[in-house]
Formats: sequence, structure tokens, C-alpha cells
Amino acid sequence: MGAATPNITLGYTNSAGTAAKATPAVLPAGLTQAPVGSIIHSGTGAGKYGPFIPLAQGDDGIRSVDSLTLSATYVSGVLNLVLCKPILTISATTLGVKVREEYADGARPEIADGACLSVLMLAGVNTPANSTVFGELELAWE
Repeated sequence: MGAATPNITLGYTNSAGTAAKATPAVLPAGLTQAPVGSIIHSGTGAGKYGPFIPLAQGDDGIRSVDSLTLSATYVSGVLNLVLCKPILTISATTLGVKVREEYADGARPEIADGACLSVLMLAGVNTPANSTVFGELELAWE
């Protein structure tokens, strides 16, 4: 990404089908020269929302994105907008300590055929710079 710190505004249709919805406020400035794979509005500082964009009061999802506006241009680079639905959250609270999470029989969420499963990591301020992160994802279906 080029050197810029734009504010972000998102217009969307909510999961109930109501159009012309918008984020409750202009999102804080994106990262300057965000590295590949970074979520530009994410962070742990004031006004940051982690990996997910805040929705208007009463909304619980986005059916479609109607507009994405940046207050300044990044000049170069590629910006992707990805809609996702969290299935499982695992909190790794201690550096170097393994965490395992399993669903009990019958408690697993239904995952639609053709779903694109991925891991999303939010590193807090205490994550050492350039630290190695590794993991394993095992999936099975019935």
C-alpha cells in the first residue's frame, strides 16, 4: 500500500435487506503503508475495531456492500474487501502456550457447501515484532 492514512466509510445493505445503512461513524484512519495481509482499519488503539467493521445499531450482519469510500488515496497497492462470518474464536492469551478448541458432538455450527474457510489473526500490542506464528486447522465432515 502507498503512504496514506485515509478514513474509511462503508455503506451496506444489512442482513434483513434494509439498504442505505452505514457504519456508525467514519472508521479511524487506515494504516500507513499497510503490509500485505493486514486489515487496514484494525488495531488495538483508541477508535480501532479489531478485524471487524462496526455496524449500525441493531444490525447483526451485512448482506451486500453498497459503497466503500476512502478520504484519501493510497496512490498504489491493492485493497480487498472481504465479508466473513466468524465460526469459532480462540483466545491465545499467553505467548508460547498452545491453545486447542473443539466442538462437542451436536454443538458444531453448520458450514455451507462451498464455504471458504480461513484463519484470521488479530495481534495485540503485546505481540513481539516479527514473531513466528504457526497453527494447525483440522476439519472433518459428516
